[in-house]
Amino acid sequence: MKKTTLYTCLCLLFLSGCAGHPTVYPGKTEAGKTLYTYTFSGENLFPVYNIHRGLSTKWDANLHVGIPFWGSGCSFTYLAKGYPGSIRMTKVNVGYIFQQNQSVDLTLIKEWHNPYSTLSSIMAGPRGTWIISDVANNRALRFGFVSGLAFKRKVLFECGYTHDFTLGKDRRDPVSQLPTGHHPITGVSVRVVVGSW
Repeated sequence: MKKTTLYTCLCLLFLSGCAGHPTVYPGKTEAGKTLYTYTFSGENLFPVYNIHRGLSTKWDANLHVGIPFWGSGCSFTYLAKGYPGSIRMTKVNVGYIFQQNQSVDLTLIKEWHNPYSTLSSIMAGPRGTWIISDVANNRALRFGFVSGLAFKRKVLFECGYTHDFTLGKDRRDPVSQLPTGHHPITGVSVRVVVGSW
């Protein structure tokens, strides 16, 4: 009974139709350098392969490749405050992710770095998500918060939540019964990023 309950919860988490989000990497990638990571998240059944490239001293670009395609998309990060290698940074990330609930995200991230500690980075900031088309072909606008902890610049744990403040909207698709862009579970994001950056 306990195993059945656990498996059911895991399936609901993976197949809940959460909105996908772009991965925001700690720090600033050197211009011309390309990094490769994998994202394991509750939004996708399979890992997402990320290609991350530094474009300049201020801009980074990311390509997200899902398997087979859930979680695929692209994003750009702008270093608004600080400089490459600084202890404190403020960054803006905008990205598009293809999912059951396709979305465009805008995230403002504050970061604190300590390259000499096992806990190398702490990240936190507000996030806005515009769901372009959900499982019921509706649109939704969500606002929330995201935070993350990076260890040795090789593992990033990230969690966040965005909430839809619209009242009176269908939270489940009447046909499939999957959560729509207005459902609370759609805004849940829990992920682990593995690689080196």
